[in-house]
Amino acid sequence: MNTQDSRRVTCRILVVAFAFAFLSISAPATAQIPSTETWRILASARDAFEKGELGEALALCEKARNGHSAAMRRMRDTLGEALTPAEVRRSGEDIAQAREILLRRNEAAAVEILDEVRANPKASQKVRTTSDVLTWLEKRAVLPEADMLSGSIYEAEGEYSVASGHFKSAWERRDFLDIPDERFTILYALADIAQKTGDLGAKERYLLAVLSEDPVYGKPGAESPSLRAMIRTLESELTTAKFFTLYRHRAYFALQAYQKLSNFYYLDSRGRLDSALPVAVLATIISVTALDEAVARYEFSYSFSSLTDLLDRSGAHPEILEWAQRTGMWESFLLLSRILDARGYAALAGSLRNDLALHCPDEVTARKAAGEARSANPR
Repeated sequence: MNTQDSRRVTCRILVVAFAFAFLSISAPATAQIPSTETWRILASARDAFEKGELGEALALCEKARNGHSAAMRRMRDTLGEALTPAEVRRSGEDIAQAREILLRRNEAAAVEILDEVRANPKASQKVRTTSDVLTWLEKRAVLPEADMLSGSIYEAEGEYSVASGHFKSAWERRDFLDIPDERFTILYALADIAQKTGDLGAKERYLLAVLSEDPVYGKPGAESPSLRAMIRTLESELTTAKFFTLYRHRAYFALQAYQKLSNFYYLDSRGRLDSALPVAVLATIISVTALDEAVARYEFSYSFSSLTDLLDRSGAHPEILEWAQRTGMWESFLLLSRILDARGYAALAGSLRNDLALHCPDEVTARKAAGEARSANPR
C-alpha cells in the first residue's frame, strides 16, 4: 500500500470515528466526550484537507483541539466544585454515594458528568473514586484524532519533522482514541515518514511495533512456535499445497507491516533473509486467509481446495481483484517466492511462481511470475 493509499485509509478511519460520534446520541449532549461539536469541526477539517485547503484544515484542527480541551476543563471544574461541600465530602470518594448526594442537591450537571464518565468504555476500567474521575477528565483534554490529522496535513506539505511530532503526540495519547485500532494508522504513518526521511531504522521499529500486537509473530530471531511450525512445513515440501491448506491467520491489521518488512529485509537491508522469511510467510498466509474469506462471502458453497483454485475464483469477482491489488496481496506471494529462491529453495519457489503465472488474476503479477520463472530456469 503506498503513502497515498495510507492517507486515504487514515481519512476513512477518521470518517468512521466522526460518524460514530454523531450517531452516539444516547448520552446527554452537554456531557458527551468528545462533544458532537468537536467531531463536527474535525469533520470540516478533514473536508478542507481533502480539498487541498491545508491552512484552513490546520486552523480547524486547532479549533477542535482547543474547544475540546476547554470543554474538559469546564467539566472537571463543574464536577470538582459540586464535590466540594462538606455533605458530599463526608461520603468519602465512593462514586455511587457521591452521586446520590449530588442528586439530592440538584447538581444535575455534575451527575450528568459522572454518568458520562462511568459509561465511557475508556474510563470505566480506570475510575474507582471521584478523584479518579477528576483525574481522568484532566487527562482526557487531549484529542489524538486532531493530532493525526495535523500530522497528515504537515506531511502533505513536506514538513516531515513537524508531521512526525504530531503523529508521536497522537501515539502518546492513543489510549484516548475513539477507535482504538487507529493506533496502527499512527504507526504506519510514522513508518512512512521515516522511509521518506531515510531513517530506515525508525521505519523498522515502527513496523515491528505493529507486529508486537500479533502473538503469532513473536520477535525477530525469536519467532513464535506457531510461526516456526509454518516455516518448517513450507520448507519441507516441494510445493506450497500443504502450507496453504494447513494455515490461516487473521491479523489483518498487521498485513501492511508484514509486507513492508518483507521488502525491507529482502531489498533494503542487505538481504537479511532469516528476518525476511518469517514476515513474508505471515504476509502470504494473511493474504490467503483474506482471499479465502472474501470468496466465501461471494460463493455460498465454496471451500478451499488449493491456491490455484482460490486465485481463479478471486479473479471471477472484480471487487476482490481490485481490493487484493490495492492492498498488495498479489505482491506478497511473489515476494515469498523470491525469498524462498534466495534461501536455496528453488523448486518450492518455482512451484509458487508457476501457480502465480498460470492462475493469478492480476496480469502484472502473472507476467512478473512468468518472467522470473523463465529467468530461474533458462534453457
